[in-house]
Amino acid sequence: MSNFFDTTHDAHLPPEILTEKISVEVYPDVTTHTAAPTPERVCQDFKNGAHLRWVYDRSRAVLKVWSLRVTMADHDRVDQAAYDNGFYGDVDKKNGFQYYERGLLENEKKAIEMKLTQFLKGV
Repeated sequence: MSNFFDTTHDAHLPPEILTEKISVEVYPDVTTHTAAPTPERVCQDFKNGAHLRWVYDRSRAVLKVWSLRVTMADHDRVDQAAYDNGFYGDVDKKNGFQYYERGLLENEKKAIEMKLTQFLKGV
């Protein structure tokens, strides 16, 4: 019997279809320990040259994103919490997309790139 919540089979979908299944969440603002910044704030940070860190939780088809304008202590704390459940990397204007963990399929990488590009343009 298959697990209803197991979406690992979605990992093999074409990127165009997988992109539509992925949702984007903005991670809490660890610099101020307040509620999550708005998507507009994260996009503005990116436009101003900040690296964005992303974590992809395959089991939930959720892409969490935040800007790397945080202190190292906060960065380590938020990183550990996020990395426990997914694949991760960075994106910036100079270097594009970087992946720091093996295991993502090529179509997942393409879908992540497409989804983040939509997110950054759509706000």
